[in-house]
Amino acid sequence: MKKIIIIAILGNFGSIWAKIIEIKDLNQVEHFIDSENPLIIFDMANTLIKLDKSKFDEMVPFIKKFPEFDTENLKLKWFIYNPSQGNVKNIIQDLQNKYKVIILTSCKNGEPFYKLYQANKIGLDFNQAFPDFPLIKLEGSNGESVFDNGIICCGKNSKGEVLQKFLEKIDYMPSSIIFVDNNLQKVKSVESYMQKMKIPITGLWYTRIHRT
Repeated sequence: MKKIIIIAILGNFGSIWAKIIEIKDLNQVEHFIDSENPLIIFDMANTLIKLDKSKFDEMVPFIKKFPEFDTENLKLKWFIYNPSQGNVKNIIQDLQNKYKVIILTSCKNGEPFYKLYQANKIGLDFNQAFPDFPLIKLEGSNGESVFDNGIICCGKNSKGEVLQKFLEKIDYMPSSIIFVDNNLQKVKSVESYMQKMKIPITGLWYTRIHRT
């Protein structure tokens, strides 16, 4: 069942609308674009990619022979994955042909290299959205975040805060934002900060893989 939350913020320039909608298919994203110059933003894990658990489970017995490895947080997870949907590459490339598309992901260590690797492995390149800004460091309230070739790694900062700092840093104001994430609280975080910037936003809560 599709769930919709609509919020109107009244300000000096009228109403700034925010919507949060639950979706299970990334093909739906384009249906929510209603302006000429939107910025479309995706999370990575459990949104564009998913852990290939069968391959990981095959390796666990071997890994457990080495007690120094923590199988719950093993970095190997970063590389054992599949697209979240079979047509993810086509969906993203179709959007990129018409709009700016970037990634906004947590990256707890703030290092984007493995996110770039993941994107490359499923045949995607997000650099074309802002080719004049290949690498930007952003200071957040909880440390450094990084924008690298179309991928924003937030580190320990909230996604909403980092996105605001990124847009201010490059002096870019989209006509609207579409943000897709499997984590509802992170959708709400981005929604809150974009309202402060008076940017209309549609938050798409993607629950096909993992509902949080």
